[in-house]
Amino acid sequence: MIPVLPDDPAPKTLCEEARVLVESAEAVLAGKSLRSVALELTARGVPSPRRPNARTLRENPGGVVTYWHPGSLRQRLLNPTIAGRRVHQGQDIGEATWAPVIDHGTWLRLHAALTNPSRLSAPPRGKQPRHLLSGIARCGECGER
Repeated sequence: MIPVLPDDPAPKTLCEEARVLVESAEAVLAGKSLRSVALELTARGVPSPRRPNARTLRENPGGVVTYWHPGSLRQRLLNPTIAGRRVHQGQDIGEATWAPVIDHGTWLRLHAALTNPSRLSAPPRGKQPRHLLSGIARCGECGER
């Protein structure tokens, strides 16, 4: 999946981060979980876009973070800008001027796969509150919840 601009017949070479996104998208579309893809990237030592914290800077003065979190990987894969789309206030407003990392059709399949509720491996957290403001509101007289 090498992006090609419509007016440029020569294929563009992808930077390392773009290659990681393409590889991750292909793995997810092949049925791998985001967690397994993130673990694989971490094991290979692929630099992640995360900012280093104090501990990382002590252990690695260069500040390169190689830990991939499945949530941040998911966020990057669901971003329409990797498919060469412009977004304004959450709405897709059309084709972008930059070359897509993955084609729009592949991104639509990826988006459908990642937002499919049957993909969730665990039920929603915690039990549902019995009353609307349970655990939030306090009594105006005694201060109890």
